[in-house]
Amino acid sequence: MKKTEDRPAPPPANSAAKKEERLSRAQVATQCGVSEKTVDHWIRDGIRTPGGRVRLASRRVGGRRFTTPEALAAFDKALNPVEEAAGEHIETAAESRRREQEVDDELKSFGINLNEPPKRRKTSKAKA
Repeated sequence: MKKTEDRPAPPPANSAAKKEERLSRAQVATQCGVSEKTVDHWIRDGIRTPGGRVRLASRRVGGRRFTTPEALAAFDKALNPVEEAAGEHIETAAESRRREQEVDDELKSFGINLNEPPKRRKTSKAKA
């Protein structure tokens, strides 16, 4: 007779909760708005960044690939570092358009209009 120490431990009572924490490739694709093939590339090849390649962590369970919400969040954080924490402001598209309009208005006050094509100067050609 085997000792109780040699027997495998029974599955945890909260195994259903652990299964819910897994995300399939299809779930990740839907959540991120990409195809499953793209998720496969993220897992296999990763994405090249200035700091090196970043891969989406996953595990194979029963022949299928799964990841976790935590791994997806870490992948997203590695690809989109928060620069505001470093004190830098990330300009939104609306702020950029507003700033461009302010610059255009200031230039117009000096008689410079960048939105119009440059006027051609009339040159007189000497007739022979």
